[in-house]
Amino acid sequence: MLKKLRARIAHVRRRLWEAIRDRHDAKPGGERRKKLAKLVRSLRALKDKLLRRLKERLNSAKLNTSPGSPHWGGSQDVIEAVVLPIFRKHNIPVTSGKRTATYGTPGSDHHVSQVTASAVDGGVANAYGVANEIRAALGLPPASDYTNQYFTYQGVQFRLQIIAGTHGTGPHLHVGIRR
Repeated sequence: MLKKLRARIAHVRRRLWEAIRDRHDAKPGGERRKKLAKLVRSLRALKDKLLRRLKERLNSAKLNTSPGSPHWGGSQDVIEAVVLPIFRKHNIPVTSGKRTATYGTPGSDHHVSQVTASAVDGGVANAYGVANEIRAALGLPPASDYTNQYFTYQGVQFRLQIIAGTHGTGPHLHVGIRR
């Protein structure tokens, strides 16, 4: 599958370079040059789309679901690929991740005894919009404060837990993922 996609990208690149050369040779302001310019734009868009698809497929092959550190059953990989970029986009500092302290329950996604789970807390209060942005990025519908939903990421099923309102150890956005 990857071989075919790479071959298609190579073919589109060749066609793109040919169209660029032809456009430069065409009469300035002429109808042929306008058509070639349109072709160049569409070929660039197709090339970008194919490269994104290739990157997605290569990344999907990289999902490591081994239990324990550093992948935590693939849960940490999902957090790094989906959750943390959204935190960075909104300048939300990470206040907690995997840890040995239980703060009440060793069954928490944060606790190191949960070898197929990972969690991250963000230092922001009542972040319902950010929580819904994370849900949307994982293909889930919006929800109110608390989420305990299942989703599939790169062919692997995970459970998402989001708590956006004030809870437990104070105001923070909790995102827990468990395979």
